[in-house]
Amino acid sequence: MKFRIFLFVLLLISADSSAQLNNLWRVSADVMPFNNKRSYEMPNGNILLVRMDLYNGNGVGDDLLLCYNPGGDLLWTYGDMTDQNLTSSNYVDIDFDSNNNIYLSGTFFPINALYPKTEVTKLSSNGELQWVSDFTQQSDWSENAFQIEVTQEDRIFLLVRLYNESAGSIIPYFAEINGNGDVVTLISDTEYQIGYSELMDFDDGFLYAVEADFITKLDYDGDVVWSVDLEFGEQFYAGFANENAEHLVQYKDGKIYVSLGLTDVNTNALYLGLAVVSTSGSLEQVGAYSILPDMTGFFYTSPFYLEIDSDNNLYATGMLMYGDGGIVGSAEQESGASRNRQGGNSFSGTFVVKFNSLQEQQWVSTFIDNEKDGTHYPWGAFLSNDRMTVVFNK
Repeated sequence: MKFRIFLFVLLLISADSSAQLNNLWRVSADVMPFNNKRSYEMPNGNILLVRMDLYNGNGVGDDLLLCYNPGGDLLWTYGDMTDQNLTSSNYVDIDFDSNNNIYLSGTFFPINALYPKTEVTKLSSNGELQWVSDFTQQSDWSENAFQIEVTQEDRIFLLVRLYNESAGSIIPYFAEINGNGDVVTLISDTEYQIGYSELMDFDDGFLYAVEADFITKLDYDGDVVWSVDLEFGEQFYAGFANENAEHLVQYKDGKIYVSLGLTDVNTNALYLGLAVVSTSGSLEQVGAYSILPDMTGFFYTSPFYLEIDSDNNLYATGMLMYGDGGIVGSAEQESGASRNRQGGNSFSGTFVVKFNSLQEQQWVSTFIDNEKDGTHYPWGAFLSNDRMTVVFNK
C-alpha cells in the first residue's frame, strides 16, 4: 500500500489562478538532527511524521511518531523507548490498513541485550498501542522485521531476518500475520528467491519482492510465481539509493518500472539504470544511461524517485556529483559523499531525466550549486496532471 510522502517541515500550500503560493499553516516538530525522518498521509487524511531508524534496526531506539490533522493540529505522539519492559524500539518500515491502524516493523533491544530482536507494532488511529509481535528465533543473533506491506484487503505481509538452524545463520523469511498479531504464515527463504527485498503490493492479488538484481512475484501464500533477473550485465553493480526501492519502482498497466544506480566495475563509471518487467514475468526493457556524458568532472549519479505520466513517459529524479575532487571506492556506497575523496572541490545537485514510452532518453534538467562544497539532493518528486514538481535542498 503506497502513500504520498510529504516534506519533513509540515507546510501546507495552495495555488490560486495566478499560480501564487499561499501559506495555509505551518507547524514545527522536534525530530532530532539524526535518524530517518519521514512523513505520510494516512488514509483518513491525517499527517504522520515519523522518526525512524537509519541503521536498519541497529540504531539507538528513540524512534517517534507525531500525528497531525489536516488543519495542522497535533493530535497525538507515540514513542516507546522507555516502555514497561525497558526496551527500545527501532522502526524500519510502516504501513496502514483501511481503518487507519498503523503497523510498524523493525527491532527492539531487550534490557541488557547485545542483539536486536524482531518487532511488529500495531497502533490504533488514535496512537493507542494495540499489540507488539516478536518473531525472534534465537537469542544470540541479530534479527529484524524489515519490510511490512498491507494489502487493500488488510492482509499483512512481512519480510524478516531470522536465525535458521539448518543454515546456521540468519536468512530471509516471508511471513503473514493477522490483525491480532498472530502468525499465519512463516516460510524460510533458503534459496534467496525473495532475498532482502522491498515488498510491494500493486493491488492485483500478488506481492512483488524487488531487489537491485531481480524481481520476484509471489502469491499471498508465499509461493513464487516467477523470478526475473534484471540482466544489466556482469560489468555493472546495481543498487538503490540508501538500499530503498520504495520510490524507485512504479507499476502501470501490467508493467513494473524500476530505476536504480549502476556502477561499471571495470571503470567506476556511473550510470542510471532502467528496467521494465511485465507482471507475466518477461523482461521487456533494460538499459544503462549516461545522463550527462559531456559534463566536466561528472563522477556520481543516483536516482531517488521515479514517476510515470499518462503517456508512459518516465521521469527519474536524483542526485549528481561533479568537480575536480573525484571519488573512488566501493560501488556499494549509498552516496558519493560517503566515499573517499581525492582532494579538490566536489559539488552536488539535483537532476531530472525524462524517458519516452520506448525508454529513450529525451532530456536532462539539472539544479546545481557550485558555490559551496557539500551535498545538495532531492527530498521529493511529485507528478500531477503530467507536470513535475521537485523539492530539493540548496
